[in-house]
Amino acid sequence: MLKLLVSDFDGTLFASNELCLEKGIAQRIDSIVSKGVAFAISSGRSYSGLKKYLAVLNNEICYISFDGALVTVGDKVVFQKTFSLDSIEHIFNLALCENNHVRFMSKDCTYSIGDINNKFPSDIKISKRFDIKSPIYKVEGFGKTSVCESLDYRLHYADEQVKEFVPAFANKGVALGALQRHLGISRYDTLAMGDNDNDIPMMKNAKYSVCVGEKCNDLKKECRIFTNSAKEILEKVWLGSELL
Repeated sequence: MLKLLVSDFDGTLFASNELCLEKGIAQRIDSIVSKGVAFAISSGRSYSGLKKYLAVLNNEICYISFDGALVTVGDKVVFQKTFSLDSIEHIFNLALCENNHVRFMSKDCTYSIGDINNKFPSDIKISKRFDIKSPIYKVEGFGKTSVCESLDYRLHYADEQVKEFVPAFANKGVALGALQRHLGISRYDTLAMGDNDNDIPMMKNAKYSVCVGEKCNDLKKECRIFTNSAKEILEKVWLGSELL
């Protein structure tokens, strides 16, 4: 019996060219939760950023954010992997020496150093490492930053403009396992959907593993179900249709 449905966000439920979650998908998620199935979003995005996009949902859902570094249920932290104080100080000092823009992301706010153009006006601007008062789950470095992977944190995403780092031992699979333990739900009662490599660890903790789209061959090898539309799977879950 399906008791937990966990889904990646970008590329799975949400198209990058959209401004908000599709109304039909939001309604279907609400209807699934109303039937007693727990629903979780799993994403590399920040917790506060995800909540803004998913405010359209009427029912309470669970969040796996920062690529598995933070798990929250009803705004309560049930699992976390954070940057060490030594790593935060090292990255902060690099940003200070190089005059680079670096963001330190916590659950409910983001601290910025070097944001001279005020690119992120809602960030808390800091000048000292001790201005950071909250656990940090993700670091973003802009420009030609020399921040690189360490034993404590790993590269999550990079392009010509930004590098994103998360704690080294955080991933979506570990986070899903923590959520399952908190909810008292096993992998045999879980469905996971994703579209990219960072979703692979999550699939190992779910009986029903769904690959959405065609772009990731490594993910397809780990999944039992294939679809071009996450909405199709949501419809099947809502109707109680056979998934396999």
